[in-house]
Amino acid sequence: MATSSRINSPRNPIAALVAFLEAYSRNHPGCAKADLTRATAEEFDLRKERSVHARPEFAIRFSTASGTSFSNVVLSLSALQKYDHTPFVVCIVRPSGIQLLLANTTFLRKISHSSHQLTIDNVRGSFLGHDILRTYSELANEPTHFDALFAMHAQKSWDENLERLVAETNAIAATGTRFAPSQTQSRNICAAPLLARALSTNPEYAQLYLELTRIVEDSRIAILDALTCPGS
Repeated sequence: MATSSRINSPRNPIAALVAFLEAYSRNHPGCAKADLTRATAEEFDLRKERSVHARPEFAIRFSTASGTSFSNVVLSLSALQKYDHTPFVVCIVRPSGIQLLLANTTFLRKISHSSHQLTIDNVRGSFLGHDILRTYSELANEPTHFDALFAMHAQKSWDENLERLVAETNAIAATGTRFAPSQTQSRNICAAPLLARALSTNPEYAQLYLELTRIVEDSRIAILDALTCPGS
């Protein structure tokens, strides 16, 4: 394979990774995350550690998104600590193609998921896709700037970034107003149990239930594997 000679080059393994991912995506339009993950792991001899694939030069997390937004849980902050000294790449697999982002702590805005009581001495919580900065120091977070971005990240310590993330996360304040349903909404809410009962005896609903049950059972191994770390 054309990229093989670049993979083992100590000069720029991230460039080799990006080239492989982009070439695979071009040659396999609409490819599934599982296929891209497997091909990349084989090409780069990556070790799988829960939801992360890694080698000494970098780590990568594959995730999926159906549209342009990306709000999935990516990784726990405590898990990221193990890989934060090397480029940590997130590969978002969409039907239209892939998107690559650097997600080291320098490029995280805050910690969003299960981050209650996050402190310097209590590293907990996970970051979501939209917590990853799309621009840092006027540079777009995209492969063209990965080298420059990681060079800036390398100048910061884990403790520096952790202190900033704790401050940013703890500064999040609740917004919005209490939900006050209208009379129509209240009636619909109260009628929900009757609707659920009616649906449960509907033959089409029963068939749908059986089909979903079959799909879940067929995907049981993949689901259990994904549950070892938040996100997909």
